[in-house]
Amino acid sequence: MGLQQSLREIQDECKLKTDELTAIRQEYDKYKVRAQSILRQNHNHRDLGLEEKHSEELATLKAQSAVLLGQLNEYKEQLKTLKNTNTGLTMKEEANEKKIKELQNEISVLQNKHSQLSAKFDNTVVEHAETVRSLKVHAETLAQCYRQQISEQEARHNKEIIELQSKIEKAPSPVEHNLPPPLMHREEGEGSENTESTYSPNKVHPVPLERLLATEDDQELANLKKQLHEQELKLSHLTALLADTEQDLAKHTQMNEVLKEEIRRQQRSQERERHAENWNTLKMSYSSS
Repeated sequence: MGLQQSLREIQDECKLKTDELTAIRQEYDKYKVRAQSILRQNHNHRDLGLEEKHSEELATLKAQSAVLLGQLNEYKEQLKTLKNTNTGLTMKEEANEKKIKELQNEISVLQNKHSQLSAKFDNTVVEHAETVRSLKVHAETLAQCYRQQISEQEARHNKEIIELQSKIEKAPSPVEHNLPPPLMHREEGEGSENTESTYSPNKVHPVPLERLLATEDDQELANLKKQLHEQELKLSHLTALLADTEQDLAKHTQMNEVLKEEIRRQQRSQERERHAENWNTLKMSYSSS
C-alpha cells in the first residue's frame, strides 16, 4: 500500500510538471508569435535594445524549458524504476499469498484429520473403557459369588464334620462289646492241667474321618476355588488391560498436543512472513521517497 501511494504521488507530480511544461511551451509559442509580429512591423526601424531584451527572455525561457525537460526525464526514469519494483513486489506478493493459501489448506486438512482422529479415538476409548468396566464388574460379581459359595460350602462342610465327630463320640465303642469276660485266677494244679490261654482280641479299625465326609463336597469346593482363581486371573488381566488403555490415552493426548503446537507454529510462521513482507514494502517505499 505504501509503494502504491508513493507511485501515485510521483505520477501526480509528473503530470503537474508536464502541464507546467506545456503551459510554458504555449506561452513561449505565443511570445514567439508576438515577437515575430513586432519584428515584421518594425522591420525598417528596429529597436536594438528591445531585440536584445527579447533575446534574453527567449534564452531564459529556453533554459527553463531545458530544466523542466530534465526534471521530466528524471521523473520518467523514477516512474519506470518504481513500476518495475512494483511489478516485482506484486509477483512476490502473489507468490506469498499462494504459499499462504497452500499452508492454510494444509492446516485445514490437518485440523480436520486431527478432529476426526480425536473423535474416533475418544469413541474407541469410551467403548473400550465401558467394555473393560462391564467385564470388571462381571468378574467382580462372579468372584464375590464364588467367594460366597465357597464360604457357605466351607461352613456347611465344617458343620457336617462337627456333627460326624459328635456322632462318633456318642456311639458305643465296638471294642467293649467284643472283649471276653475276665479269666478267674486259679492255683496251679487245681483242676485240669495248667494250660496258658492267650486272648487275642479282634483288632478294631475306626472308620477314617475322610470316608465319612462327602467326596462330592470336596470336589465342589475344589471346583469353586478353581473358578475363583480363574476369575481373579481374569480380573487381573482386565486391570492390566485398563492400565494399558489409560497409557495409550496419555500417549494420544500427548500426540494431540504436539500436533496442535505444530499447527500453532505454522500459523506463527505465516504471521512472521506476512510482517516481513510488509516491512520490506515499507522499506522500499521509504528508500524510493
